[in-house]
Amino acid sequence: MKISVIAIFYKSAGYVKKCVDSILNQKGNFDLELIAVDDCSPDNTFEILSSYEDCRIKIVRHEKNAGISVARNTGLKNVTGDAFYFIDGDDFLPDDALKILAVGFSDDVDWVQGAYAICDETDRILQIKANPAGKYETHDDIVNNFNKLEFIYTHNRLINKRWKSLLFPKGKAHEDRYWNVRAFPEVKKIINVSDVTYNYIAHPSSFSNKSRASRLYIDSAVELMAEMDTLEDCWKGMSDTFLITAIEKNLYLWKQDSSYKKSILSKIKKRSLEVSIDVSRFPRFTKMIHTMIVNGYPDFIIDSFAFVYRGYISMTHKTV
Repeated sequence: MKISVIAIFYKSAGYVKKCVDSILNQKGNFDLELIAVDDCSPDNTFEILSSYEDCRIKIVRHEKNAGISVARNTGLKNVTGDAFYFIDGDDFLPDDALKILAVGFSDDVDWVQGAYAICDETDRILQIKANPAGKYETHDDIVNNFNKLEFIYTHNRLINKRWKSLLFPKGKAHEDRYWNVRAFPEVKKIINVSDVTYNYIAHPSSFSNKSRASRLYIDSAVELMAEMDTLEDCWKGMSDTFLITAIEKNLYLWKQDSSYKKSILSKIKKRSLEVSIDVSRFPRFTKMIHTMIVNGYPDFIIDSFAFVYRGYISMTHKTV
């Protein structure tokens, strides 16, 4: 068996060595290739990658920064293994991660999914996130056990090579979710293992990080939610949550002009009224925005509430 690890790097100089070493040090009954994609980093990420003298590494450097979707697609186009595995360049693998996943892999498996350790920047484990261990061997079985499976992210999976032709959408946000939504109708066998097979580094976040303020983020979310709603009913809860947290909240959390908000609200209002999940579990701001939208509050009232909240967050330096 051969495993292709696709590692994406961008401005990753401080993390490259830990990430690459954790991959190259994996042991098991498999051959390994590392496809390291440098998405035109402005630091010395490429120089660090190039310093490795290991025939298992293939380095691909983009001449222009193209974003995570294009970088992953570059990796997929270079896969020669029986299975592939995504990792972000600032994360790293535990010992024997690939060996653990490979034990459950076979030609008829779509992917084997492991658990995550969420770590701080000193590698201290903050949280373990794991789905119940188990084998889900038909599409109906996957539908019936949907909440036990991971359909948000694509890393930390040993994925069958037959999926390498499913590319990530260029020019969209939420690229992992798009991939999962488009893969779902054809997925027939997934295996979950309870062992930690990925160390995710949780970097400090701040209110000034406004990537979610972009129209791209919101527009992509509206489009993606519509795709979710074409799938089986098991997606309804995830679609509801996505509507509330990715679209409604971000439409008001960041200052958007009234015409744009009106346009988005016209697309989602009917869907907002159809939400069936318990909204009381959401943070106050998120819950209040949804409640006001559903109850038809005028835009200026919702925007005034959001303005006060933004001011509070800015003064207290709390994360959103």
